Amino acid sequence: MAAVFAGSPLLLGTIKLCSGSVVTSLPIYSDVTLLKRTEDTYQVYAMRSAEDVYKLLMAQKTNYVIVEESICNDVQLKKGCRVKDLLDISNRHVVHDRSQIDSFSKPGRFCQEIKMNYSPYTNYFTRVFWNRSYHVYKVNSVISFQY
Repeated sequence: MAAVFAGSPLLLGTIKLCSGSVVTSLPIYSDVTLLKRTEDTYQVYAMRSAEDVYKLLMAQKTNYVIVEESICNDVQLKKGCRVKDLLDISNRHVVHDRSQIDSFSKPGRFCQEIKMNYSPYTNYFTRVFWNRSYHVYKVNSVISFQY
């Protein structure tokens, strides 16, 4: 069985074109099912727990998830327009009141927390590759709890 990759639609389009690998979504936004899969995949950039993201990715039968530094650490001056800001608002993890942003999420930002290699992230995901631009994690099919 071929590996299934999750990541941003633009990156997955390149992976599909270059390798022929199975991907969870493509940059085709006219299909409601693909839009939902894309939103679920983008949860790696939201304030979500390791367990929440794991369940979303397993529902898509994902084997590997690719976290992009450019999305995770987006430093645009205009807040509220970044992918992670839109996810936080959509997930109701933050409330905007004029120039102030209040967070109501217990978990930290998944894409930043997973890079620390702490439990519970290491229970669900194993880093298999990283460089300055990407971190690739294997979605563990069997969960091992390490404390």
